[in-house]
Amino acid sequence: MKVLSFALLISLILLSEGCVSLPSSKFNLRKDDLLGFTETEISIDFGGYENHYAIIPVSIQGVTLKPMFDSGSEWGTITLIPEVLDKIKVNYTANKMQYRDAYGNVYYTRKFTIPEIRIGDLNITNIIAVENLTSPEGFDGYIGLGFLKNFNMMIDYQNKRITLYRNTIIPDFLEAEKWFRYRYYENQQFKINFNFLNKEYQIGLDSGSGTTAIPVGSELGKDILSHLGITEENVVINQRTGKNVYIYNIEHIYLDEYDLGKQVCVLSDDMSGYMGNGLMGFDFFNNNIIFICFESKDIWLKRVN
Repeated sequence: MKVLSFALLISLILLSEGCVSLPSSKFNLRKDDLLGFTETEISIDFGGYENHYAIIPVSIQGVTLKPMFDSGSEWGTITLIPEVLDKIKVNYTANKMQYRDAYGNVYYTRKFTIPEIRIGDLNITNIIAVENLTSPEGFDGYIGLGFLKNFNMMIDYQNKRITLYRNTIIPDFLEAEKWFRYRYYENQQFKINFNFLNKEYQIGLDSGSGTTAIPVGSELGKDILSHLGITEENVVINQRTGKNVYIYNIEHIYLDEYDLGKQVCVLSDDMSGYMGNGLMGFDFFNNNIIFICFESKDIWLKRVN
């Protein structure tokens, strides 16, 4: 039986903050910032464990930064680590925020305003952001849905690009038969209902998760262990807790009749602060080109992997 270090487990399962204690929020961009805007294509890079985490480059005061794309950070606009904040000028507010990560740890962090930030071809002014105390090494923070919800967006990991559209634009190419359309759920997080083991489960979509990360004690976790069984090949030891971590390569998971493709599922006891069946991460985003309309809560998918 293999022993898995805690650092590797964190990388393998979840790099996202996984905030569960704050209400969802959206920072509304100023209309002047979007004058004449239709779309901008952003070249992304990847980092972290096995390059499973997308980086959306931004520029602040001439400094190019590498925040992670984090669809699991429902409340977050942009978060930046203290080392970055030492290099740029921001305007701090008087209030501190409290958040709790997916492991139950509580943090107190500062809010601030960034006078100007450039992302793709867009210059955004006076955006409200948050200090990030939990970003893993190699990332300067996160870009969350609190910012991205101002747009419609297409995510294309295979071609290393994310495209932001004005939130009234639905591209004509989505009407082609190759695209599958689905109405997603929103309850403190971006969620879908998927089919597996002849049952339906709800799960969060989190680009900040390196795998499909599932709490052992959740309904889905218990069903996987019960139906797929346990062998020496899919059991490793969490070095920190001494408890088992279960890793399964599941070939087919369905969203209605649409096959989401192979998912690496990690079942762990280290998601004590997370309620629900877990988070579907890298494989979901890597297997599909994804278009999201946040206003109507529609998602379009096209398999590419």
